[in-house]
Amino acid sequence: MQREPPSINIIILNWNGIADTIECLDSIGKLTYPNVTAIVVDNGPKEDPAKQIAGAFPGAVVLPQKENLGLCGGCNVGIKYALDNGADYVMLLNNDALVTPDLVENLIAGFEKAGNAGAVSPLIRW
Repeated sequence: MQREPPSINIIILNWNGIADTIECLDSIGKLTYPNVTAIVVDNGPKEDPAKQIAGAFPGAVVLPQKENLGLCGGCNVGIKYALDNGADYVMLLNNDALVTPDLVENLIAGFEKAGNAGAVSPLIRW
């Protein structure tokens, strides 16, 4: 019996930056890894971008917050959601970042190679 690949939840914090968030989600939609969930923590926005996000990336989970919890507070909301829902891996991604299609495979390979790593990071290019 073939085992499902480990799940990875990618947490993106949005705070009144919906254009960047949509572009980021678009790049996530091109990932080649088969078990990815995008979680957008909407950190006290002026407008509710849930419809825009659903239109651009229907599989994304949107967690609206009533107030701006800051970077750490918003990320913690996403991490808690991911872990409560069985994520094997959790990735924090800035909403203005774009990812390459093979990113997740490379990160998981890094974890497997390191053996006891608590975190890995990709090469970041400006």
